[in-house]
Amino acid sequence: MCCSVFGLSIGPGELFVTNWSDSTVTVYSRPSSGIGVPLRTIKTGLTNPFGVIVDQLANEIYVSNNCRDVGCDGFAGEVQVYDLNANYPNDTPKRTIVGSATGLIHCTGMALDILRQELYVANDDGSTITVFSRTSNGNATPLRTIAGPATQLNGPTAVTLDLIHDEIVVVNKVNGGGGAGLIATFQRASNGNVTPLRSIGGPSTGFNLPVGMDLDIFRDEIVVANAYSNSVLVFPRTGTGDLSPSRTLAGSNTGLCVPTGILVDPLNNELLVANSGLIQYPQPPCGQGETVYRRPAGGDQAPLRTLALPAGSGPVTVEETLISIHF
Repeated sequence: MCCSVFGLSIGPGELFVTNWSDSTVTVYSRPSSGIGVPLRTIKTGLTNPFGVIVDQLANEIYVSNNCRDVGCDGFAGEVQVYDLNANYPNDTPKRTIVGSATGLIHCTGMALDILRQELYVANDDGSTITVFSRTSNGNATPLRTIAGPATQLNGPTAVTLDLIHDEIVVVNKVNGGGGAGLIATFQRASNGNVTPLRSIGGPSTGFNLPVGMDLDIFRDEIVVANAYSNSVLVFPRTGTGDLSPSRTLAGSNTGLCVPTGILVDPLNNELLVANSGLIQYPQPPCGQGETVYRRPAGGDQAPLRTLALPAGSGPVTVEETLISIHF
């Protein structure tokens, strides 16, 4: 921590990593590098955690349980909500969204609309986006659900909210024809079997299991973690059709290892990538953890810093706060 004022500890921000394989969320100082030593660990109620959202206004953390290996409370997906400073064993969830009415099926990425107090959840095997009130608890019915053949949703793994253009952007592992991937953009308030405003997909994209995605609003770009190709692909936000990437980060110097999570940090001019290392065949073994690059990253660019996590962690997504405040 940097300092203490009137009983408040103020620090340089924190990094939150969901670890699929050991079912934890680990928290680090944001500029950490080297061998990762967590400040805090959340594990109670987690089963294959995938997405994580930090809400400093509400002092809460939202974690999506993919529940792939075993069910969660008899269901195939749920969202757990924790106090921002939760630390095992004092990490009992404050709220849990789970049940037959929720429509949660192997949850993946999430997005939070702080203006309207709404939580967006991508459902991998459900091929849907479900939207809840931020304070939902229990067997809650979604406020809206984007689903159906017109949506082109097929294995969505990340959803990002664009408040400037009133849109949401979704990355899918596969496209409607069973191909390598698809980015679909919808109006923010979309509901039901709606057609995307725009979509990016096809052989020119280089998609090979795209999993993580974020928007770089200042550069008007979509940035995608391309797991099977150990690469990060960049497209214009308004792009549509079978596009080649505007820029690609890939190569032996990058340290990318089955990247599945990505975060754009324009204030620090950085790009953060979670390297899961979960699927290595036919690639050689590589490291699990987080790599950070100078933005805009491209080519065979080496990381600014690397946070190494233990083998078997399986980090899949990453989130951060720019300033950490603890009472």
